[in-house]
Amino acid sequence: MWEFFSKFFSSDFMPHGHCYFWRPEILWLHVGSDALIALAYYSIPLALISIVRKRRDLVYHWMFLLFASFIFLCGTTHLVSIWSTWNGTYRFEGAVKLLTALVSVATAAVLWPLIPKIIAIPSRRDLQDEIAMRRAAQGQLEKAQTELEDKVRKRTNELELVNARLSHWAKIIDSSDDGIISLSLEGLITSWNRAAERIFGYRAIEIIGRPIDELMDEERAAEFGQIRDIVASGDPFPDHETAWQRRGEGQVLVSLTVSPLMNHKTSLVDGFSIIVRDVTDRKRQEERFRIAVEAAPNAMLLVNPEGKIVLANAQSSHLFGYSNRELMGADFEMLIPGGALQGVEGEENSLNGHKTGSTRKDYSAVRKNGRSFPVEVGHTPIETSEGSMVISAVVDMTSHREAQERIQSSLEQKELLLKEVHHRVKNNLQVISSLLKIQSGYLSDPQAKAVLRESEDRVRSMALVHERLYRSAELNRVEFKSYVEQLANELRRTYCLNEAALTLDMELDEIDLNIEKAIPCGLILNELISNALKHAFRGFGEEYKRRVKISVKRASSPRMAFEMTVADNGRGLPDYVDLQHPKSMGLRVVRTLCEQLKGTLEVTRENGTVFRLNFAAKEELNAVKEGRDDDRAGEHTSV
Repeated sequence: MWEFFSKFFSSDFMPHGHCYFWRPEILWLHVGSDALIALAYYSIPLALISIVRKRRDLVYHWMFLLFASFIFLCGTTHLVSIWSTWNGTYRFEGAVKLLTALVSVATAAVLWPLIPKIIAIPSRRDLQDEIAMRRAAQGQLEKAQTELEDKVRKRTNELELVNARLSHWAKIIDSSDDGIISLSLEGLITSWNRAAERIFGYRAIEIIGRPIDELMDEERAAEFGQIRDIVASGDPFPDHETAWQRRGEGQVLVSLTVSPLMNHKTSLVDGFSIIVRDVTDRKRQEERFRIAVEAAPNAMLLVNPEGKIVLANAQSSHLFGYSNRELMGADFEMLIPGGALQGVEGEENSLNGHKTGSTRKDYSAVRKNGRSFPVEVGHTPIETSEGSMVISAVVDMTSHREAQERIQSSLEQKELLLKEVHHRVKNNLQVISSLLKIQSGYLSDPQAKAVLRESEDRVRSMALVHERLYRSAELNRVEFKSYVEQLANELRRTYCLNEAALTLDMELDEIDLNIEKAIPCGLILNELISNALKHAFRGFGEEYKRRVKISVKRASSPRMAFEMTVADNGRGLPDYVDLQHPKSMGLRVVRTLCEQLKGTLEVTRENGTVFRLNFAAKEELNAVKEGRDDDRAGEHTSV
């Protein structure tokens, strides 16, 4: 053994080249092939080591190092084979081959058990398929994530909307004038709005979680327990009036509406809601109303929309002969039949149309004994806790009708007497006018005849007023327009002037005057028209176109009632005539009567003569009584 190792590198054997007979072509063929194989074998380990260094995540990387060692040793055997061509160091070459064999055997021993594991490693196609599957799964996951985000976003929006609605309803509930309370099935308070705080005096933080029975006495608590039992079956319990306890202030009168709170999942009642309205003030007002109705001097009936009597005072029993018990619930038409019920329905319609006020109408009522009697009924719509109703005040008109009939009979007699007076006055004035005319026939003095003629005209103008009153349907006024037309035409006939010789232009508004104003105004027109007919056209030939204009108009000034104008196109009023101190009888009459009527007189002396008179407004005169027919009121002015 020692000899072997001592001659390990000794070349005491024949070199391998002798086997090739040192023939160059064979020698270099083997040397070149071994060199190329060694070079290739040395490059492969370098590549494997480089891969291992760069891919530290490789599975079984130590196998790469083992293969690199095996291949490196294989390359070394080829280099030793080249060396052995010229040197016979076969001991060294055998040791190298032994080391190579050991490493090869170790590699093979390790490789076979790894083959199943290596085979189990996915191939590139498998990896590509897996990558594709993972990408598809990732796409589906991203899609699912997007859908989930959309659902979450949509649900979030829905929750925000629901929360906004809940907040809105919470604000409405909290701002309600009625108390709104919710209870659990056990009767514990679970919610309490501000109106409930105001009604009962407890803050929400103090009362929530406590039993509702603390707001009642024992009797009311038992009563409310029965209500809860009814509502627990699913039916609401509306408009129950009772008395609950207010904190430190005794009882408060309330109206309750109790409703079930349903569980939307199980459709079972899992609580109660209570709407509480404080009716203390309303009850006080109703009591005051009842006292006022009972103390009223007339019959007072409260009628519901169905026409049933729901309240009647003692005067109603006295007036109709029924007891209060008989009147309660009876039909209104039993007392006032026919159109009376229709009148009540009309008032109900007024209520629905938001109209206010009351109406009074006359009806025929019936007592319990069957006798009819006249009544005046005033219907007034009112709002009550039970809805819109009508309160009817019934007044017995029997004595009033009798007195009215007596007054009407007396009035008719007086009107008949007044007509007779006007008729007799008119006849007497006509007699006086006729006497003056007869008397003037016996006179030879023209001046005396003229005086009597003027007096006759004045008497006729007054008689004309009385004739108009006698023939009028209303004895307190004169239709002044027709009066002026008749007066002017009679004066023209008196002075023997036909329509060809004289033109009368009349512009007359529909104005009514009472007798105190009609007679003075008639006398004024009589004087002015007469003067125009007698004096204005003296000295003019028959061919001259004589014209007299008469105007009675409503005044444009609010302080004046109406304006009268008499104008002619004659020679004009002489300058020496002083209207402030007239000497003639006619102008004195005009001036005096104008002052009596609180009027103004103006005279224009150009292109004839114009007399213009303005009379005071109605409030400064004695106006006729109001209340004429509406159609005449729009067309006439009364003073």
